[in-house]
Amino acid sequence: MTDADSKNNPISQPITSTKRARLRSTNLNPTAAPASTSFDSSLKKNTAFIKRLKTGLHTSENVQVLIKETSTLSLDKYLSEISIALNEGLAKCKSAAEIWGAVEVISALHQRLSSSFTVPFIQQFLTGLALPNKQYLAGLAPDQREREENSRIIRQRGLLRCLAEFDLVGLVRGVSKQGGNSHVEDGETTFSVLKDLLTANKEALFIPLPLAVSFSKQFGALYLPTTTTSGTSAGPTPSEASHQTDMNITDDLIIKPIIKEKFKKLLGQYFDALSRKAVSDHLKLQELEKRNSEAAIRTGQIFDDRVQTFEKLTKEQEKLWNGIMSLAEILSLSPPTLPGPETGTTSNAITGTGLSSNFGAGASELGIWSDEEEKKFYEDLLELKDEVPTMLLGLSAESKKEMESQTDQDDTENGQINAQSKLEEEMEKLELKDMSMMPDSPEEPGELKDGVPDEPKQVPSSLAAPVEPSPPGDTLASGPAARLTALFTVLDQVCNTEVLDKSAVEFAYLNSKAARNRLIKHLCSVKKNRTDLIRYYARMLAILSKYMPDVLSGVLAHVHEEFRYLQRKRKFVAQELHAVRMKNIRWISELTKFNLVPAHLILHIIKVCIDDLHGTNVENLCDLLEGCGRWVLNNAETREKMTQLVGIKLFGLLSESRYRRLVTESFLCSTNFTAGSNEAEKSVAKLGFSSDNVT
Repeated sequence: MTDADSKNNPISQPITSTKRARLRSTNLNPTAAPASTSFDSSLKKNTAFIKRLKTGLHTSENVQVLIKETSTLSLDKYLSEISIALNEGLAKCKSAAEIWGAVEVISALHQRLSSSFTVPFIQQFLTGLALPNKQYLAGLAPDQREREENSRIIRQRGLLRCLAEFDLVGLVRGVSKQGGNSHVEDGETTFSVLKDLLTANKEALFIPLPLAVSFSKQFGALYLPTTTTSGTSAGPTPSEASHQTDMNITDDLIIKPIIKEKFKKLLGQYFDALSRKAVSDHLKLQELEKRNSEAAIRTGQIFDDRVQTFEKLTKEQEKLWNGIMSLAEILSLSPPTLPGPETGTTSNAITGTGLSSNFGAGASELGIWSDEEEKKFYEDLLELKDEVPTMLLGLSAESKKEMESQTDQDDTENGQINAQSKLEEEMEKLELKDMSMMPDSPEEPGELKDGVPDEPKQVPSSLAAPVEPSPPGDTLASGPAARLTALFTVLDQVCNTEVLDKSAVEFAYLNSKAARNRLIKHLCSVKKNRTDLIRYYARMLAILSKYMPDVLSGVLAHVHEEFRYLQRKRKFVAQELHAVRMKNIRWISELTKFNLVPAHLILHIIKVCIDDLHGTNVENLCDLLEGCGRWVLNNAETREKMTQLVGIKLFGLLSESRYRRLVTESFLCSTNFTAGSNEAEKSVAKLGFSSDNVT
C-alpha cells in the first residue's frame, strides 16, 4: 500500500483523540440533506449497497465506497433492510480498525437519514447485547450450554466495543434502551448494557469476565475517571467541548465525571465479587484435592471421572485467575491473596531419577540413605540414551529433545497439582477390588500350586495392562533369542552395579516387544531363595522404565496382583507361602526406593496391612517399614499420610505386646534411630508409642 493510499484509507490509520470528537460533533449537528430528486434510485445499485453492508463492512476497501454511495443513493425506502444488513455486518467486525470503519459508515448514514434510521437501528442493535433466555439455557446439555455461552461472549465482546464507540460519537444520545427518543446522557446506554451483562447471573460471574477485561482495556481512558492533581482543572464539560474548535476537542472529555464514577464503581464491585469467588473456589479445589488424595490412599486407584472433574475445575480456576489479574492491572487494583496449601505436594512421576530433593529437613545430608554407597546405588542411574542409539530406544531427535526439556520441568506447579489429584483418586478402586475379592474364610492349602499365586485375571486400571502373548510374527530370531537367554543367565548371577548396567545396555540393543515380554517374565519369576537379586532387578527397571515403560508396568501389575492374592490367603501360613510373601514385600520395597511405585499405591499397601493388623500382616508391615519406611516417611508426598497411618491408630490396633515390639523396632529402623536413644524416645512418643516398647 502506498503512502497516498494510507492517507485515504480510514481503517489503516489509528483513531486519534480529535478524530473521534470531530465525528461526534458532526453527528450531533448534521448538515441539511439535499433534495431527494438528486439521489440515484436504481434498484440494482441500492441492492448492491445493502449486500456490501452485510458482507463487506469489515473490509477496508469497502468503507470509502459505502460512505460515497451513502451520499448518492436513494436509501429512504430501504431503511429496515439497511438496519438488518448493518447488524449482520457488525458481527464480522473484530479489530479496532474494523469497528472504526463501521462507525464511520453508520455515522454517514445517520448524517444522511437522521433519526429515521438511527433510532430503529440502535434499538435493533441492542437486541444483540441482550441476555439469553434462562429457560432456554437450562434446557441445554452442560457441554452445549458451555459452547453457547462462549459463542455469545465472543459475539457480544465485539458488539460492546461497537456500542461504546456509538456512544462516544453521539449515535445513541437520543435513543434510550427501552425505546423512544427520551434524552439519555452520554455513556448511560453503555453503562446499562454493561451492568446487565456483568451482573445478570450472579452464580456464573466468571462467564462475562472477558467482556469486562476487553471494555476496560479498550475504553478505560474514556469511560473511567482519571486521577487529577490538586489545583488542576478537570477540563470543560462535554457540551462546552462540542462548541470548541476542532483543534481543541478531545474524546476523554465526552463522558461526564459522574458517569465515569458509575463505571468505576460497577467494575470495582464486579472485581470484588470475582475475588471472593476466586478465593472460595481455590479453597474448594484444595478440599477436593485432599479428598481425592485420601480416596486414592484408601483404595489404591484413580477414577477417571474424578480426574476429569478436578482438571475441569482447575482449568476454570486458572481462567478466572488470569482474568482477575488482567482486570486488576487495568483498573490498578490489588488482586486477592489465595491461601496456600496446608502441606506441600510433589510430582508423582514414575521415573528412576534422584530423590534427595523430595525429602524434608528431618533427613540427613545423604537423604534417606544410610551411606554414600547406598545413595549412589539408588540415585546414580545409567542414562541409556548416552550408551545406546536413540533409534533402538524408539526415540527420534525431536522426541529426545522433548524428553530432556520435560525432565527439567518435572517439579512444576501444574505437575504437583495433577499428581496430588491422581494420588487421591488412584486408591479407591484397589480397595474396592480388594474388599470384593477377599473371602470371609481361609482357603485350603491345596489351592496353592508350587508356592506361586495363580495368574491374575484382571489388572487394575491404574496400572498398564500385563504382558500379552506376542503375535507369531513378533517372536525373536534364533540369534537374538540366544543372546537374550545368555543375558538372563548373567542376570541370575549379578552381584554388582557394573555388571547390571552392562546388562541393561545389552538388553537395549535387543529391544523388541518379544524381548520385553521375556524380560518381564524372567524378572517376575525370580526364585524365592534369591531375594538378593531383587534390588538389582529393580535398578534395571529404573534404568529401562524411562524408555520402555511397558516393562515396569508389567512388573508392577504382577507384584500388585501377587500382593492382593496373598491378602486373600493371609490366614494360610505355610512355609512356601511365607517365602512368597517375603519376596513380594521385597519387590515392593525396592521398587519404592527407586521411586517406581506410585505414591498412592505404596500408601494403599501399607494401609491394607494396618486395617487387618494380625498375623502375617504384622510381618508384612514390619518388612515394609524396614525395607522402604525411610523413603515413605521422608518423601514430601507421602510423609503426612504415612505419619498418620503409623500413629496412635496403628498401635491401638496391636493387641499383643510382642507385635508392638516388632512394629516399634521396625519403625525405629525406618527412622534411622537406635533403640533406647533420646531421639528414638522422642520420635516414638510423638507418634503415640509407649516408651515401654522401645527396648
